[in-house]
Amino acid sequence: MQFDLEGQPGIVQQVASHALQGWSLAKGWLLRPVAWMQFGLLVAACLPALIDTARRFVLSFAPPVLPLLARIFSPKALVAVRNALKDNDIGIPYPNLVVALKGGLPGISS
Repeated sequence: MQFDLEGQPGIVQQVASHALQGWSLAKGWLLRPVAWMQFGLLVAACLPALIDTARRFVLSFAPPVLPLLARIFSPKALVAVRNALKDNDIGIPYPNLVVALKGGLPGISS
């Protein structure tokens, strides 16, 4: 890239010189396979740390959400287990739901 910068101020010429040096350095780096291998190793080294950070961030919201999830999924899970047992002819013993009071209650006359 050739630009005629002789009529420009010195700062513009200096910035253009640095930009051209940066461009030639970047072009040389982009065309070398070894540089791409180093970049790939850098990404591979940072990836587990990023995954761990994301996991910790998501798990920080777990304590307030767990009661809500339990309230939502517990009845569905109980129904699913009951239906699975029923489909396989497995009986579930239920306690006797009839409450029988023997004797009178104190303070109440019959």
